[in-house]
Amino acid sequence: MHLEKLMEPVPMELVLPQQWTLQILTQDYAATGRYTFSQISGFEGSWTDAPTTWGNDYFQNLLNFKWVLTTSPAGKPQWKPSNPTNADEAKLFMLTSDIALLHDPMNSYQKIVRQFANDLILLNTVFAHAWYKLTTRDVGPVSRCVGPMVPPAQPFQNPLPAAPLPSALPQWDQVRAAVRTAMSTVSTAISPDMVNGKPYYGAMFVHLAFACAATFRRTDYLGGCNGGRVRFSPEKDWSVNVGLSSVVEVLRTVKTQFGSGLTWADLIVFAAQVAIEDASGLQLPFCPGRSDASNGAGSSFLTPPASLNYSATISEIDQQLRLSGLSWSDTVALQARLRSPVLMAKAGYFGTFTSNPSVLSNKYFDTLLSGWDAGNWTVVHKPQKEF
Repeated sequence: MHLEKLMEPVPMELVLPQQWTLQILTQDYAATGRYTFSQISGFEGSWTDAPTTWGNDYFQNLLNFKWVLTTSPAGKPQWKPSNPTNADEAKLFMLTSDIALLHDPMNSYQKIVRQFANDLILLNTVFAHAWYKLTTRDVGPVSRCVGPMVPPAQPFQNPLPAAPLPSALPQWDQVRAAVRTAMSTVSTAISPDMVNGKPYYGAMFVHLAFACAATFRRTDYLGGCNGGRVRFSPEKDWSVNVGLSSVVEVLRTVKTQFGSGLTWADLIVFAAQVAIEDASGLQLPFCPGRSDASNGAGSSFLTPPASLNYSATISEIDQQLRLSGLSWSDTVALQARLRSPVLMAKAGYFGTFTSNPSVLSNKYFDTLLSGWDAGNWTVVHKPQKEF
């Protein structure tokens, strides 16, 4: 089903104020085929002989006629049947974008065109699903759809299994104790940071949770730590996440201890929270109830966020800020998070932001400003990256 005329509105800055009353009163669609405050695109014709009736005629016409290039009355390039047998066929047209479906190098689109031309039921099914996907992706997970017309969760909505019931959740004080043990026990998965001669994984736990959560986009609800997809490709393979798969392994003893009642997604966030609370003396709220994805398919359309790129420009950071929904104040405050020298070295950087990665304070900002005011910050070009 296609409409015969392709129209677009006249930009309002081109309509003079004095024209409004006279032109609105003298609109004559019957005489001109268009309204005064519109302009035709320049293409003329009909894709089918019944443009207001649903069917697969469009695909049949595309295949059954030999199309030749011509020009519209307005001089726009379009295509017409080379041998129409009646007046209705003579009115048919196609655009170059339509003809292109028949001429892709792999014939992938042409194969689909033939399927739809031969099977209206298939077209009905595929179109219904495609329309729902087109108009629903921005809503996010199926749980945000309401009412009796909502179908089951679709693959494009990246459905997650149900989160553990409240009665199945662990005792968080017990989880906290287990996280503290893991935080100070040497793991074969990755070497710890050393603080006062003792092993320390707290800053790594914080970076894992930060990387997990920083992917969230409020525009389409993709990303974030619900699902714990940082454990899977593509996220675990991003260069900005180097070493994080090993940090996940440091937490595996905790996950094993508490079983299915403690999801990876909740554990990743809670372990970081324990590290931050111990490093700062703060008491932070915690929102359990995340569930675990079985694979990383939900991250297929994500790219590494700028906040994980230590060479990002301020404009790149600003763009991510807008996608994430964080404020400037939020973003700058999070820069003071615990940083792991071991993980930074794996990423190709050497040096430290503070002398003690187990303490959360405003020392980061003090160091940043002191060096800036003294003019001491310079770019250093070495085989590794330096900060």
